[in-house]
Amino acid sequence: MSSTVALVVAVIGLLALLAAAGVMVIAVRRSPRAAGATTAGPASEPANASPEFGAEPQRHLAEADRAAEQARQRLEDAGRAADQIRADAEADASVIVRRAEELAEKVNRARRDTEAEIRAARDEASHLRADLERREARLAEREDRLDGELRTLQERSAALDQDRQELERRRGDLARLEDERREVLERAAGLTG
Repeated sequence: MSSTVALVVAVIGLLALLAAAGVMVIAVRRSPRAAGATTAGPASEPANASPEFGAEPQRHLAEADRAAEQARQRLEDAGRAADQIRADAEADASVIVRRAEELAEKVNRARRDTEAEIRAARDEASHLRADLERREARLAEREDRLDGELRTLQERSAALDQDRQELERRRGDLARLEDERREVLERAAGLTG
């Protein structure tokens, strides 16, 4: 887009330069003739001057005027084209700026949404971490309590084993005493009988 604008500006500059050159050529051609006319006057004209001799500069002058008019017309056309291109470029630029602003707003909105999601995820992770720590603490307490109960049960089991062994020993003692008593009773019955 900028190369098109530069090209149009260059063409306009060249046309302006051509128009200025044409004007200078016209001015230079008119100035010697005007100077010669004032100094020489009608008496200095050659006797054999013909109307064709005066027509040649008139023709060149008319051609220069046409060339200048064409250059001026081209310059105006190029100016209009440049104005049109400038207007199109400004319209395109405004569309691009509007799109850029819309995209920037979308990016900002997406960034805000993403930051909100990150904050929510961090908050949730923090809550989950705290919940996990509470559960771990409860599990550790339960484990300690179960370990204590297990020790108590093991101690009771050991005490019951000792009591059972004691009972077995007493049973054995009672069985022996029962046997001894029976023997004593049998002997007493045999003595009396």
